[in-house]
Amino acid sequence: VAANFFESITPTFVLTVITNPPGAGSIQISPAPNGTNGTYVQDTVVTLTATGLGTNAFTNWTGAVNSTSNRITVTMDADKSVTANFIPVIPPSYTLRVSVSPAGSGLAIASPPPGSNGTFSAGTVVALFAQGNPGFRFVSWSGSDASTNNPIAVVMNGDKSLTANFQTVP
Repeated sequence: VAANFFESITPTFVLTVITNPPGAGSIQISPAPNGTNGTYVQDTVVTLTATGLGTNAFTNWTGAVNSTSNRITVTMDADKSVTANFIPVIPPSYTLRVSVSPAGSGLAIASPPPGSNGTFSAGTVVALFAQGNPGFRFVSWSGSDASTNNPIAVVMNGDKSLTANFQTVP
């Protein structure tokens, strides 16, 4: 009697996934490795989804797949490496110009103050408070945002110019 035994070994492959720069984004991998020691069984289709973290945005994949779509598939028929590339996105910044009318009649205070470059990040809410000098009283704000409220909240969604208007106290 003769017996023939065959060992069927299904090839497995390594998928290396990198973010560039490190820590700029995350990569969701589905399914998880299904072979031994973190490998994938031959012909497994793996879906990778890249997402930027913080102020970073996904730009493209390089390596085994070149694509600008943040979601790609990789067929595991060899060891493969893919890199998700990200770039920092700097939120826009805006200028707030504040003046006083008539000149010397008072002052306007912004809180928070502008950054070191004299601008505010988009979406910043700035409280403007007008204070009259002796002999003057605050009347209104005019310009980009008109109001008789003091202080007023100004949302920095573009460059703005406001004037604190004062009048003499009789």
